[in-house]
Amino acid sequence: MRNDKQYIVDVELDVGLAAQGMKVSYEKMLYILSDGRAISRFTEEYVCEVYGISPQNINHKGSDAVGALDTYYSIKTLTKGGVAVCLSSNIGKGRTCTEQDVKTFIKGSAVHVFVDNTKLPVLSLMAVNSAELMDWPWNGAGKITYNLFYQQENIRNRERKPFVLGYRKAVEDKVTTVTNTNVP
Repeated sequence: MRNDKQYIVDVELDVGLAAQGMKVSYEKMLYILSDGRAISRFTEEYVCEVYGISPQNINHKGSDAVGALDTYYSIKTLTKGGVAVCLSSNIGKGRTCTEQDVKTFIKGSAVHVFVDNTKLPVLSLMAVNSAELMDWPWNGAGKITYNLFYQQENIRNRERKPFVLGYRKAVEDKVTTVTNTNVP
């Protein structure tokens, strides 16, 4: 995994362009993107760009993405309601997720990327190694609240770094504070 793991990487979406393409209002597009299920397809592309994963390796069998050296990635959306770490089939009304389901899910991917969509149009990406997640205070349903997520030491101590999508380097007129992006 690239050095971006140590940062909270902030990505700004062009919600106006997305709204125009979908032929909906800007406000409607923000509403759509605030749903973790809707934003997930967008975030896959951004995770590829930020963490250097080939787009052909998205939705790989057994994980959300596969990076260099067959590193398996899980991608989860952090909403105002928090985030659940278990199979999507175990998340939702009337579905259950046991402690063993959580441990199995965490061990199933070497890296878990959490995407905070609560400050749209900015998405914040955070990658966490699976070993670090094992000690987090997951509730009985494999979920952690939004506030508790950011209280975890390996999240709260990270620096923020802007990232310009669509480019493999920082663009000076948009991002002037990035000096070590590790982007070729």
